[in-house]
Amino acid sequence: MSQITLTINEETESVIQQLAQSENLAPSQWLSQFIERQIKQNQEWSPEVKALSGSWDNFPSLAEIRGNDTLDSIRESL
Repeated sequence: MSQITLTINEETESVIQQLAQSENLAPSQWLSQFIERQIKQNQEWSPEVKALSGSWDNFPSLAEIRGNDTLDSIRESL
């Protein structure tokens, strides 16, 4: 495993230490796990797919979707 040096302000360091302590982790472990979670979270969709967000002009509005007069099916009792 490689190492990296970060320069952070005292306030940020204090927050990291508090969060790490609350999870019974060393600050370096907590920060490593935090970075890994952020990377995984941002790898779910490619930048090309993310760029498509909101690009459909003909997508029905919420009012159009909910404006359907069709009755819901009767649900079975439990």
